[in-house]
Amino acid sequence: MMIERLQAFKATSKTLPNRVIIYRDGVSEVCLGILQTVQCTQEVSQGQYADVLGEEFRSRVLKAFEKIERKYRPKVTIVICGKRHHSRFYPTSAAQKSNNGNTLPGTVQDRGLSSPFLFDFNLQAHSGLQGQVRPTHYVVIYDENHFNVDVMQQGTHHFSYQYVRATKAVSLVPPAYYADLACERARCYLSRYFVSKDKGKRTKEQIFEDAKKEWRGIHDNLKNSMFYI
Repeated sequence: MMIERLQAFKATSKTLPNRVIIYRDGVSEVCLGILQTVQCTQEVSQGQYADVLGEEFRSRVLKAFEKIERKYRPKVTIVICGKRHHSRFYPTSAAQKSNNGNTLPGTVQDRGLSSPFLFDFNLQAHSGLQGQVRPTHYVVIYDENHFNVDVMQQGTHHFSYQYVRATKAVSLVPPAYYADLACERARCYLSRYFVSKDKGKRTKEQIFEDAKKEWRGIHDNLKNSMFYI
C-alpha cells in the first residue's frame, strides 16, 4: 500500500515526499511497558504499539522506501488514533460552551488525562450534533520530523476540516476515516467469505487465502481515485 501511494504521489507531483505522516487507527491502547528510544518520542515496548513500529514500520514501510528508490528515505511520523475510550469533556464556563452544550470545536486536552510518558493528546475537532461529544485520543509513537506539541495538535485539527463528505470538521482525522471506508467497501466485495455456512469450519488463514485468490484488484480507471467515498 505504501508503494502504491508513493507512486501515485510521484505521478502527480513529479517528486517523492520529503515527509510521510501516518495516522494509524484500529490499534489497541493497552500498553504494558515504556521504552525510551533515540528517534521516538516514546516507544511502547509491549502491545500493539510495538507491533506498528516493528512489523509495519521497520519491516514493511522502510522496505517500501527502498523499493521506490534505493537511497530514498523520508522523515516519518506515526500517530495512533483512538476512539475506543470513555473520556468526555465538559465546558467550565459559558465562553467554552457551544450551542448544544458541548465544548467548542478545536478543544484540546493534553494535561491530566494524558500519559506522563507518551506524546499524546485528546482532540475534539468537531461540533457534536447529538449528546455528549467524544474526543479522539492521538498518540505520537514515532516522530523523525520532531514536531512540537502545538504543531501536531494544530495540524491535526486543521486536517479534520478536509473530509470530503462534510463541510465541517469531523471527529477522526480524514486519512483514518478514508481507510475505514476503503476497508468497509472491500468487505462488501468479499462479503460471501464472511457469511458463508462453512465459515466456522475453516481457519481465518484459509478464509483469507480463498479471498485473496478471488480478489482481482480495482480497475485501473478507479484505483487512483477515491471511489470508496
